[in-house]
Formats: sequence, structure tokens, C-alpha cells
Amino acid sequence: MNKIIKKQVLATFALVTIMAGVLIGTNCIYAAQDGKETTTIRLINQTYFNVKNIKVTWNDGKEQTVNTLGSHDSIDFSSDAGSVYQMDVTGTTQSGEKFTGHFKGLVGKDTRVFIELDENADVQVFIPQGEID
Repeated sequence: MNKIIKKQVLATFALVTIMAGVLIGTNCIYAAQDGKETTTIRLINQTYFNVKNIKVTWNDGKEQTVNTLGSHDSIDFSSDAGSVYQMDVTGTTQSGEKFTGHFKGLVGKDTRVFIELDENADVQVFIPQGEID
């Protein structure tokens, strides 16, 4: 009976460890901009973790940095550029993993750029179809 209980405890521990690893390795950062005279770039941390040392660079070197962005927090950056045609986002996750994302192309009003880290900490950039000119 004790062997069965020990195996169940070990199996439960393994499952919890695997689930925690997937949650820790999954991070999403969402950046959006609107196409007014001054462009606003919104950076939203949609994870349960803090991200830090975030640098957002757009167009020809305009840059903004954020030391820490908490879980589900957001920050807006304003640019005097009428349109954003290139954007790079770099930073570090709470667990110390570096992430980077690159977007290139003229975007229209209310375009959303999703920058995600999958469970392997690989960055994926997703822009909904129809939002790029």
C-alpha cells in the first residue's frame, strides 16, 4: 500500500512540476499603436510574471526603456512619428531568459502586435490578418 501511495505522490509532484514549467516558460507581451499625428505604442504584460529591462525601439532609433513591467501592467509610449513602420522589443523574463521581437511594415490605426514566448522561450510575433498595410 505504501508503494502505491509513494508512486501517486511522485506522479502528482511530476505533474505539478511540468505544469509549473509550462507556466513559467510562457510569456506574452502585447504592443499596440494607433495611427494619429503622434503615435502611441502600448506595451502590456499579459503574464503572471514581471518582465524587466524592456527596450522598445521604433522607426529610426527612437527608443524608450522600462526597468520593470509587472504582471498584467501596461505602459504607453508616444512618438512624434505619424506612423510606426519598424519596432523592436527586447527584455528579460522574471526567470532571467532574454526575449526579443522584431516587426517591420507600415501599420494602420489600432494595429496590434503580439510578441509571445513559447514554452521553449522562442519569440513569436503575431499580427492579425488585415492590420498591415
